[in-house]
This record gives sequence, C-alpha cells and structure tokens, in this order.
Amino acid sequence: MRTLWMKSALIAAGSLLAGILTNAMNPFGITLADLAVHLRGTTTQKISIEEAFFLLEDPATIFLDVRRDGEFRIDHVPGAVSLYPPGAVRLLRPPPEREAVRLILYDFGGRGPAVRKAFWTLRRAGFHGVFALEGGFAAWLDRGYPVREGDVY
Repeated sequence: MRTLWMKSALIAAGSLLAGILTNAMNPFGITLADLAVHLRGTTTQKISIEEAFFLLEDPATIFLDVRRDGEFRIDHVPGAVSLYPPGAVRLLRPPPEREAVRLILYDFGGRGPAVRKAFWTLRRAGFHGVFALEGGFAAWLDRGYPVREGDVY
C-alpha cells in the first residue's frame, strides 16, 4: 500500500512539473501576474451594449475582438481590431494620451477568459479606459446592431 502511495505521489509531482514546463515554454501560457489576478477574484470593468453602440463612431474608442480569427472573419463590430492570437494583446503599446483612449473588449458571450486576460494585460500596460462588453458579441447581434463581414483589421 505504501509503495502504491509513493508511486502515485511521484506521478503527480512529475505531471505537475511537466505542466509547469509546458506552460513556461508556451508564448500564450498563463503568467504569474495573470494567475494572481484570477486568484484575487478581480473582475473586469463592464460597459453596456447600449453605451458601446453609442460610442461606435467615437474616434477615441477602439473595439478589440478577442475571438478566434475565423470568427472575426465571419463578422465583427464595425471598425473592430482582432486580437487573435491571444498573445497579440502584449504587443499593444499605449499612446502618450492613454486616458483619452477607450478600449472595448469582446468575445462571443461576454464571459470568456480571453476577455479577462486581455483586460488585465492592457491595464498593466498602462491603458486606463479598458472595458469588457457586457453580453459580448452575442448581445450585440441580439440588438440588431451593425456588423462588418470579412477579413478587415
């Protein structure tokens, strides 16, 4: 019985080590900062569908689509920028007038981990006006708001 317990503990430790190494080598892996945000239970700042629609024509507002590239190509919020692959958000650099820029992130349902990860990555990069679209792209479609089709970035 003791040998079985020892083998199980050894397998568990080996699996944990393999998982940590795989995550560390993956460019889109979970960083310690992302994990800390998740463990604190911090939530994203939301923006309603109606308010986001009102801001659609505002030049200081940028919609960021965190869905997969294929979904973005089918349809997206007009003027939106695709943040696929997920690590692309790390490439964004805040402009000098960060407070003047409003970033609205969305996925399909509004509750996905990609939105939370992009939200906190952008906040740590110095962007202050970062919002998650409440209800996501599904709520945008439900309201009958305009969409753009095709491979536009």
